Amino acid sequence: MVSRSRKRSRKSALAFLILFLAVAPTANALGYLEQIQVETFSAMREVERYQLKIAEKHYNKNEFRIALDEYDKFLTLYEKSPGAPYAQLMWSHCQAKLRFVNTAIRDGFQSVIDYWPESQEAILACYLIGRSYDNIGQTEKAESGYLKTVNDHPEHYVATLAKVNLLHLAKVQKNEKKRMLLLANLTFETPRTKANSQYLVNATRELAAKQLYAGEYGEAIRALETTYKDGEMVKVYNDIAKGAIDHYLRGEKTRKQGIELADSVVGMVLTLIPTVIESDADRASARDAWHRVIDLYARTGRHSKVLEIHEKMIIILGEDDGLLGGLATFYRNRKLYDKARETYRRFKDKVNGLLLIAGLFCEENRYAEAIEIYQSLADRIVGQGLLAGLFRQLEKYDDAITCYKILMEIDRENINLHRWAIGECFESSNRLHNAIAAYGLVDDFPKTYFKMASCHRKLKEYKQALMLYTQCKVHAPSAPDAFMAIGFTYEEAGQASNAVRAFQLLCKNYPKSNHASRAHSHLQSKHGINVTLGGAKEE
Repeated sequence: MVSRSRKRSRKSALAFLILFLAVAPTANALGYLEQIQVETFSAMREVERYQLKIAEKHYNKNEFRIALDEYDKFLTLYEKSPGAPYAQLMWSHCQAKLRFVNTAIRDGFQSVIDYWPESQEAILACYLIGRSYDNIGQTEKAESGYLKTVNDHPEHYVATLAKVNLLHLAKVQKNEKKRMLLLANLTFETPRTKANSQYLVNATRELAAKQLYAGEYGEAIRALETTYKDGEMVKVYNDIAKGAIDHYLRGEKTRKQGIELADSVVGMVLTLIPTVIESDADRASARDAWHRVIDLYARTGRHSKVLEIHEKMIIILGEDDGLLGGLATFYRNRKLYDKARETYRRFKDKVNGLLLIAGLFCEENRYAEAIEIYQSLADRIVGQGLLAGLFRQLEKYDDAITCYKILMEIDRENINLHRWAIGECFESSNRLHNAIAAYGLVDDFPKTYFKMASCHRKLKEYKQALMLYTQCKVHAPSAPDAFMAIGFTYEEAGQASNAVRAFQLLCKNYPKSNHASRAHSHLQSKHGINVTLGGAKEE
């Protein structure tokens, strides 16, 4: 049987847990530099935790004056609490948020360091002094604060933050020597943790890039090896080196250096290719490496090398449409169209190969041959669709309409799209009544009504256009467009007073829309009217 004292003990523990969860600061709402340590929070009394929670609530709501008073109240009531350094730190944050930065530094962050020098908050305060000076543009004091953080707390996360900010200051000051020293420090000397890892990775990549631009290839590799291993290092080196290669190739005197760097990278990348291709993973690895090599040769303009690698891939990995497509693209980019067509004919997917060949004929303006291929695939949706598109490009609208009618039979799921295309063909060939009839069969209100109304306007059938636009007004999202179109239709019909009224109603009913801004501007420039019953778009 459980004793009453043990029952009471369990109840007290449960009550403490509930209260802890109720008043514990919400870490997600605060940044790293604003969070209290779990150990500190656990050592505090319940009443102290509750007071901090009140202050934090106002801080997270950006009510910094009230939060300031609450943190001050904590310091007055519980000056010997384990949470006192944290309350002082947050008091300082409030001062900074209220733009009393000097007060935050002098009476806040510095006080944390003076009164609680061994605390976690003192370390944060040291960094925050530098950042605060940085925020108000006092660069020398900011730099001094950051250096003090690095020197006094070299193993702490804030030392990395301080170095990153010093890096930014060096960039602003255009001090490349200082910048390189900081990048080297972050790469080789700063202890790596899960928290600061991304900062150090970024620094490593930047250092390697700068070393490559300076021609220090070995140093760049040494820097990357601190972060990446084996194949991963080679891939990253390849990615970073491309920028340096392009930089060298732009200058006549440095072009040779660019080619030499590309060749050195090629040599490294080739080591990623498995000696024996036995699995899909081996094939994928080989493809990736060879494509990287192809890119490097293409950058340096050595097209015979590009062709050599393409052919080598096909021999070793075997023919597939992906590899053949890469080879065909090479020929296509070099305008070797016959070679490209010959390669497309080797595709296992014969239909796709024919479509790509037709595309090449179009590229050469050999449309009759492209049409012949599309017509040979006319029983397929894709062939008929491409044929219709080509006829439209060539302004052979009747032939295009015939294709779309066939598509309506073989692709009924998209019948509305094909009806719409027929309407566009009639409209493009200025057969506007036919276009209106075609659009009228498309079930897509109000889009079709706007199209039909546009055709009526071209025919100067303004009454019919206005009737359609008026019906579009019932569709709330389209109402501003309808009002705008009604205004312009009245103008085209020579009914200026009605046009003005339509634009004014647009401004009145939809004052915050872009349409109202346009209508307001149009009323001023076209009709000399400043009063719009609604005004321009609100700022």
